[in-house]
Amino acid sequence: MAGAFGNFCDRWSWGVRTLVQDGNQFASRLGLAAGIYNDAENEVTGAVKDIVVAGAGDPHMSDQQAAAASWSQDAAGVTGARTPGGDMTWRQAGQAAGQQWEGAGQTALGTPQAKAVRDLLGGG
Repeated sequence: MAGAFGNFCDRWSWGVRTLVQDGNQFASRLGLAAGIYNDAENEVTGAVKDIVVAGAGDPHMSDQQAAAASWSQDAAGVTGARTPGGDMTWRQAGQAAGQQWEGAGQTALGTPQAKAVRDLLGGG
């Protein structure tokens, strides 16, 4: 009985081995390995892009927008280079924000409240 069972197990393992090899050949013919590689590459690329955008990109950009952006757009966000789809560089945006704050400060200093504080402090 033990010998018959051992022969059965040997034949079974060879049969399973053959089926696995046939399955691998079938998968390679269909290109499933390429699809799995492509999925893995896209997953890793997406994770790296999320890290780059989170670390140095636009903080208001969603994950979907980051995934849709090209690497050149991501690099432009970091370096300040102009992109075909962008209106201004980071440097230009910073200058525009500075001008807006300067204008807001000038406006605030011209209010009656600011004049009252200057008069109170003797700066007239």
